[in-house]
Amino acid sequence: DPKRYPDYYLQNFHYQTDGWLSAQSARLYDFQVEMLFLGSADAMRRRALPYIADFMRNRDASTTKHLDVASGTGRFLSFVRDNHPELQSTALELSPHYLESTRKLNKRFEGKGGSLRLVEANAEDMPLEDNEFDMITNVYLFHELPRAVRMTVAKEMARVLKPGGKLFFVDSVQIGDGKENGMEGAFELALDRFPAFNHEPYYKDYAVTNLVELFEEAGLRHEATATAWVSKTMVFSKP
Repeated sequence: DPKRYPDYYLQNFHYQTDGWLSAQSARLYDFQVEMLFLGSADAMRRRALPYIADFMRNRDASTTKHLDVASGTGRFLSFVRDNHPELQSTALELSPHYLESTRKLNKRFEGKGGSLRLVEANAEDMPLEDNEFDMITNVYLFHELPRAVRMTVAKEMARVLKPGGKLFFVDSVQIGDGKENGMEGAFELALDRFPAFNHEPYYKDYAVTNLVELFEEAGLRHEATATAWVSKTMVFSKP
């Protein structure tokens, strides 16, 4: 259904079986990504957790509304909820098969005080209220989006985030990262080869996108950036 799934979404990214649209794909995804990153994928995702902990330190999780955009299998969402089980979380995911995986993976949090709402929708047009969420998390989505779509999604995130709320963003390092630790040359070689080896059609453009400018144009304010291996964690707030 072209109205339901945009063209860019129907491609097979990193040779993922059936793209995003089968239960088989959802079942294989986490294992494939761990193999691709030599066992470091979960560790790279978890680099966002200390920033989230700082934000939550003086907050009541039971009254904090959290949105996880493009939840995939729900694995990162489960890490957040491990640390803050009373969060009022919403998982937004376009693939019904991955959303079902999110439901199953997060079933163990039932009865722990929090809640999980599942929303099957495109991040370009979220069926969510303005200023609804205190916190948004988003992991490894933007490198798989065309340039114009990145801005649309960034604006949607800004729209649904409350003033004073924060976005915790994780994705790949980019061209120019690694200068501070002498890794820039190695990163640039890897970033040049990665899209060809792993079938990432929008990655080269992502690698040269100024994410600070992108999110600030969408209405958010940049607060922090840190790299870990080949991932980058960024924090933005809504004025």
